[in-house]
Amino acid sequence: MESLSIRLVSLMIGFAVCACTLSGCKKDEENHIINQPALEQQVLDDFVHVVAIPQYAALHAHADSLQQTVNAFMQSPSDLLLQEARNRWRLLRQTWEQCEGFLLGPVEDDEYDPRMDTWPVDYVQMDSLLASNVPLTLQTVQQLDLALRGFHPVEYLLWGKDGNKTAADFTDRQKQYLAALVADLEQNTAQLYQSWISEGGNFAATVIQAGQGSTRYLSRLEAFQAITGAVAGICDEVGNGKIAEPFTRRDSLITESPFSHNSMQDFKNNIIGAQQVYLGDYAGTDGKGLTDLVTLHNVALDNQIRQQFTRAIQSLQQVTLPFEQAIYLQRTQLSRAMEALADLENTLSDDLQTYLQQYVKD
Repeated sequence: MESLSIRLVSLMIGFAVCACTLSGCKKDEENHIINQPALEQQVLDDFVHVVAIPQYAALHAHADSLQQTVNAFMQSPSDLLLQEARNRWRLLRQTWEQCEGFLLGPVEDDEYDPRMDTWPVDYVQMDSLLASNVPLTLQTVQQLDLALRGFHPVEYLLWGKDGNKTAADFTDRQKQYLAALVADLEQNTAQLYQSWISEGGNFAATVIQAGQGSTRYLSRLEAFQAITGAVAGICDEVGNGKIAEPFTRRDSLITESPFSHNSMQDFKNNIIGAQQVYLGDYAGTDGKGLTDLVTLHNVALDNQIRQQFTRAIQSLQQVTLPFEQAIYLQRTQLSRAMEALADLENTLSDDLQTYLQQYVKD
């Protein structure tokens, strides 16, 4: 009888442990569901405060540095200062191209993108402008055709058509035009940054308050769809536009940054910028990103997206020549890069958007 009693007690304890375990599991699942809206909100917060605003702040800081260097070059032209201006242009360009990983909000609404990054450059029209008597001031530049404003006219002036310009080659008109162009870039990057912060246009609140009073994003789902659409959109633009058009036409004159041979860096930075949005990370700060939402219910999809980002970036790195040469001499590598970008874009546009529609319920 004593042995039987002990066994009965053991069974009862076992049932109790199982019941507690099951109850605990159920409670964990409930907490998991309850915490998802909080995670969704954190992803939006970090997109704004970890990814977007810091990058726009860096963009303006680099534009300001470029302007200071160009002003110094204006006062005392030298090949050393010319090289420094080129380096500053590349740093500014790197940040801008990464910002293109999230082309939504003021950058599109207020046309900062076309004002700063219209290409290819019409250098024939530019040379005509330089040969004219039109005053080359900030106000004049802001009234010019978009192809005569922004990064690429600056690039043309800094490098020259053949990429070997020296300080001695600059005319007074070219220096005046360069100074006005860079002042225009500085002003646009300042205004773009201001459009996001609370002291300015506060587009940050438009994103953060999605589903909670935002007039643009009536739900968090709409905000996530817009962010994902921007990430997918730049992958499509790089693969099917920036690479494919010059590649198909075999035309090195319609590439993005032909005078500096910076085009391949532009492409890589576009995809790195998109990847930063997906991960919620920037400049050593690890925030919550779309990846954290996806792993809640579909780890396999998250792994696929991460791997496709890596493959796309690595495939671009396999192109070792300047893009303007690679369209003739490294066509196999470029074809692989376009294929990798297409795979990534399809997964983002189809699988990720479908996932968001299925699981984001606010």
